[in-house]
Amino acid sequence: MIQDHRGESVSDFSPRMLKELQQTLIQRGRSRSYINDLTGVIKRCFKWGASEELVRVYEGLRTVDSLKKGRSAAKETQPVCPVS
Repeated sequence: MIQDHRGESVSDFSPRMLKELQQTLIQRGRSRSYINDLTGVIKRCFKWGASEELVRVYEGLRTVDSLKKGRSAAKETQPVCPVS
């Protein structure tokens, strides 16, 4: 997915493309928390770009939801327990 879009303008990035990225990461076996963290980083990058008046697609990206526990094919990680 990411390699497919090299050389394209950031202004061409869309909510649909962000959802496609999420699905690609699910297919590659990434965990839900990793995918949500990466989605958040991407949104924050576009938020910064919008604040600097470099891009205009941030509002659309905000509409893409994080993956919810038990509602996607993404694998779940084991909870981290305190050290005894």
